[in-house]
Amino acid sequence: MASGPSGPRHPRAPLQGDASQRITVPMPQSLDGLRSAAKKLVKPGAKVKMYHRGETEVGQDKHLRNMQHEDVIIVTQEKANYEAPFRAQTTHQATYVQHPTIPEPRQEPKPAPASPMKPPAFLGRSCYASDYKELPIQVPNKKPTSPKPAWEPQTAKMQGRSTYNDNFPWHVPVQQEKTRPEKAKYQVNPAPFHGKSSYKSDYIERELERPQTARDEKERRMKKHSPDAANTKFDATTTYALDFKDYPMSPAVTASPKKYRMEPGVSPKFQGNSEYKTEYLEREMAKTNRIHLMPHIEDTRGSRS
Repeated sequence: MASGPSGPRHPRAPLQGDASQRITVPMPQSLDGLRSAAKKLVKPGAKVKMYHRGETEVGQDKHLRNMQHEDVIIVTQEKANYEAPFRAQTTHQATYVQHPTIPEPRQEPKPAPASPMKPPAFLGRSCYASDYKELPIQVPNKKPTSPKPAWEPQTAKMQGRSTYNDNFPWHVPVQQEKTRPEKAKYQVNPAPFHGKSSYKSDYIERELERPQTARDEKERRMKKHSPDAANTKFDATTTYALDFKDYPMSPAVTASPKKYRMEPGVSPKFQGNSEYKTEYLEREMAKTNRIHLMPHIEDTRGSRS
């Protein structure tokens, strides 16, 4: 298998795939998506290598740009080393390795050497003692007397006047003598009392007229007309008859289609077009690009054997 300094690797001969195990997937957008689809064709735990059209290895995202619709990717696998012991180690344990701790021997502190100088004697004096001197308390010999009251009531009569009394002095009301006029004597009106109200003057009572029947009214009208009116013919004509005249019905003519007859020659092509076809045009759906993945034919033979 040949390889360039920085380009993709190329096998010596194009790899052949097993078409019976081919799977079709949409065009991948990343290398991880293509790798996850290719792992479905190999054993679990095996490393995957992919070759575009069996010739160029796909190992980076930029290699996906060379893929086109209906391209074939050949998938090869490397056998997993199942004999190696499984180490249950996480990335945290691999990054932060635990190192054994070595306890250091404990050293006791050495006693301080004795000073040859004599320390000064403690006089026990402070700024507080010099600033705040204790003074003796003087005890009075006299008995305590009760304090004098601040206010003493006065027995003199209060002569105070308010501004209200000065501004509004009280006046004694003067009683007026009650004088009533003499009673007026009632004088009788000598005019006679007619006893007529406005109701009687406005609503005058009238005599009731005797009701007359329709027959009497017809006889009364017949007497008023001339003697020739009885001999005249009754013209039974109404406004409805004058406005809506009755016309004779015209015979209806039935319109029937013409009889079909065969015309000589080739019939023209039918140009029928419906509104549905003109409004709802048939359009083709956009097809999604896809690729095909096939396992290497040598890997499938090894798995079958």
